[in-house]
Amino acid sequence: MAQTLSFKEIVKPFYRATAGIQKGQYRYKALAKKIADKTPILMSDNEMRVLSYVSSKERIAFTTGSLNDLASASAGRTRPFKDDDGRVYGLSSIVKTGDFGGQEDGKSAGGGGDPHELMTGALVAVYGGKSGTNKIPSNDYSSLNQGEKLIAAIKAKSSLVVGYKRKEQEAMDGDFTNLAKAISAANGILGSLSNSTRVVKVFQTGAKWDKEVMKYGMDGHELFGKNYNTSDLVVELYNGNQKRKKYLGVSLKKKAKRESKDPTIINKTVTGEKGLFSTLVRSRDMHILRKHLGKLYSARAQFFYNFIEACLYPPATNIGAQDLATHLKALGIPDGSKEEAAFKKKNIKANTGKIERERLEKQAEEEGVKARDAYIKAYLNDLSKKVSKNYTISKEVTKEAAKIGNKKAKDALFGAYPKHKKVFNVYFATLFQIMTLGETSKLIAEGLLNVIFKLDIYGYTKKVAQNNNEEFIFTLITGIGELVSDVTITPYPASVIPERLSTPTILKMVGDAGPGAYNITGKPNYKQPHQGGTSASLKFNIYLKGTHIIDLEIRYKGEVTPEPQFQAFITPLFTDLMKQKPMPDPQY
Repeated sequence: MAQTLSFKEIVKPFYRATAGIQKGQYRYKALAKKIADKTPILMSDNEMRVLSYVSSKERIAFTTGSLNDLASASAGRTRPFKDDDGRVYGLSSIVKTGDFGGQEDGKSAGGGGDPHELMTGALVAVYGGKSGTNKIPSNDYSSLNQGEKLIAAIKAKSSLVVGYKRKEQEAMDGDFTNLAKAISAANGILGSLSNSTRVVKVFQTGAKWDKEVMKYGMDGHELFGKNYNTSDLVVELYNGNQKRKKYLGVSLKKKAKRESKDPTIINKTVTGEKGLFSTLVRSRDMHILRKHLGKLYSARAQFFYNFIEACLYPPATNIGAQDLATHLKALGIPDGSKEEAAFKKKNIKANTGKIERERLEKQAEEEGVKARDAYIKAYLNDLSKKVSKNYTISKEVTKEAAKIGNKKAKDALFGAYPKHKKVFNVYFATLFQIMTLGETSKLIAEGLLNVIFKLDIYGYTKKVAQNNNEEFIFTLITGIGELVSDVTITPYPASVIPERLSTPTILKMVGDAGPGAYNITGKPNYKQPHQGGTSASLKFNIYLKGTHIIDLEIRYKGEVTPEPQFQAFITPLFTDLMKQKPMPDPQY
């Protein structure tokens, strides 16, 4: 089903010129232009219609009005448009074509970056520049018009954020949803500052760090890579009492509502060059895990081999024949049609009688099928040799499976494709065993906790700060906000987990950990893909000293050629543990 317009969509900017509309203008301008020019517009019923406005109120809103006017006229279930027959329509009846920022020929008129980090950094720089400001005034975003002014203001002040990206700056316009989340996150940062503290400078990190804070980027850690730190923003702070430079590192996350699932805090692949397993083996010579890694490569290759084999032997039905033809073409396997045609050319002449012709045509078809089956057999025989414990060799099987289709290959993970045969997921069964096996789960849990809570970095940044007579503190902040009913910019209180409370807690739990302290189990009451479940994700609970602190999910994100990823979520139980801490949240 084609994507249709909404108020949120039409107040986004164009990131390049399109349909006579200048780069940076709101997308509703393109709709207004089509209406003014009486250009037919594609509707959700696949009809082209010339639209006009139901009254002058809507016309003014789309041509000369404010965003508040526009919202009043077109947000939600309003119907601001009519056709020549007098039928009325809302935005949801208009298809989001390329002229309105949708995809066309695989290309989008959008393409802006995610402005959340830059919005947050700019808000902190602007409002935190004076001592005593611990919250962005609600009057500054009380309406869409005020929100528009606020975005314009922080966009103009983007240069206050060292290392900002122009692509993200351009994406700010009209992004009131990210603005709500950024206000929430900024309030979380500003609220942690004492009345005498002001923001001196804000750094946005990424692939390249500013030279002033580069020293806090960990260089070449075995688990985290080059120039790594948890911080998305680094905020330099100052108050009259401090005797040394103070930096606040902020790891930024975001979500729409307080009850929404927390965003993942890691994205690590399972295997491969940058995978967690192989990294643990390489960095710490974990021979126990090493022996399982080859098993995992082999199981992965075996599963995708079995998937391909099942696709090449469909049932003898019309649909089965169509599926086979599709799979053969995707894999580059000859379908025997050349052999069939060659037999006909050799054996059927102009004077061949009807009965004989029918017999020969049937035989020709059989020759084609025979040739096709031989090609399939040869292909599978060659592919079976690549079911190996060797990573590089085994990976070739996965590449072949991807040719059939990434969605089909992922559906096969829980037996949904091919329809005629449920392929047992020996890959995830093996991975599940490795994750929960006593001799390996402790090693994996330790590695994951280090990745999630950046335990090594905690000590590293403390040492760097000490050597430079500086202070570096860290906090994890999740900005929470949404655009309610398309018109109300609504930030909620941010989730704030300060490092000096969370990391020492984890470090103490890790330090006190004895035999059996680490435990990884399958998620209770969840049926795993290899156990008959209907999802392509493996799900686990990680326990430390009996406390369920991490929800872990392993799944393919898009393609199947890259390894599936670990996605970790801090549990509400651990968050509550932080709330029950004996000391209050620190102020800086």
